[in-house]
Amino acid sequence: MTWKNKRVLVTGAASFIGSHLTEALLKHGARVCALTQNHPRTFSPWLARMKRRYETRLTIETGDVRDPQAMRLAAQKTSVVFHLASLGSLGYCLHSPLECFAVNSQGTQNMLLAVKDAPLERFVLVSTSLVYGSPASFPIREDCPVQPDTPYAASKIAAEAATMSYHRSYGLPVTILRPFNIYGPRQTAEAVIPSILLQALRARAVCLGNLHPVKDFTYVEDAVDGLLSAATHPAAVGQIFHIASGEALSIGDLARKILGILGKQIPIRTLKEKARARHLDPETAAPELLADTAKIRRVLGWFPRISLEQGIKKTCLWQIRQMN
Repeated sequence: MTWKNKRVLVTGAASFIGSHLTEALLKHGARVCALTQNHPRTFSPWLARMKRRYETRLTIETGDVRDPQAMRLAAQKTSVVFHLASLGSLGYCLHSPLECFAVNSQGTQNMLLAVKDAPLERFVLVSTSLVYGSPASFPIREDCPVQPDTPYAASKIAAEAATMSYHRSYGLPVTILRPFNIYGPRQTAEAVIPSILLQALRARAVCLGNLHPVKDFTYVEDAVDGLLSAATHPAAVGQIFHIASGEALSIGDLARKILGILGKQIPIRTLKEKARARHLDPETAAPELLADTAKIRRVLGWFPRISLEQGIKKTCLWQIRQMN
C-alpha cells in the first residue's frame, strides 16, 4: 500500500502517539482527518503546526467517539482508520468507570459501526499492554490470558473483543496493537521518562515512588512505524501484535541511564508520597511488563531501530528545546 493521497482517519489525533502518527502519515503523502474531542484541553499545538504545513491534506475535526452520528460523519470516504481515542487516566477511570467504558468500549463500537459497511482497507485499534494485568510468566506473548486489574484495562479488552467480533461477523479487516511503554517528544510529564528528565534537568535529585518495576520501552518513531506496518501488511488482518522492544529495564536503571546521558551526578531517591497505588499508575500497574516480540518480527518484519540510549538522547534534546 502506498499512503500517497490515501484517505486516513486518526481518532485521538491530539494525543502523544496520535500526533506523531498523524505527522508521519502526512509526510508519507496521506490525506488525514485528525479527530479530536471537542474540549479545549485537546486542541494540540502539534496539530496546529501540521495544519499550517500540510493545509490541503490535513483536516482537523472535533467530535466525541460516544456520538455515533459524529463518527459516521468523520469516517465518510475513509480508507484506513487508526483508532487511538481513549480515556487513558487510570485514576479517572477508576473513579468514573461508566465514562471509561462509554469512551473506550462504546466509543470503539461506534467507530466500528460507522465503517462496518464501508469499503475499508484496514481498521487498526490501538489497545494497551495493561490488558494482561499482572502476568505469571515472561516474556508476554499475544496469546497470554488477559486479566484486567482496572476498569481501564477491562474497557480496552471489551474494545478488543468488539473489534475482533466485527472482523469475524462482518469481514471488517482489523488489526489490534498492544503498545507497551512508548516514550519520546510530546509525552506528558506524568509518564516516567519525561518525569525523570525534567527532574534531572531542574532539580537536585530525582525522586521516584518505586525503582523496581521492570518495563519494556519503545521510542515513539519506532512505534509509529509499527502502526503503519500493521495497517499495510496483508498478513496483519485479524491479528494482535505487540509494539515493544522485547528488552527489560527497571525504573531505577532507567533513571541511572538518563542521568548518565545528561552527565548529571545527582541522587535518586524514593519517596512514599511519590508512590501511587498500582491501579492508579500506568508505569507500575504491573511489577513487570516484558513483551515477546517474535510474532510482529516474523509476520510484519517490524522491530525497533532506535536504541533506548538513542531515543532518550532525542527526547532529552527535545525537552531542552522546550525549556528554552
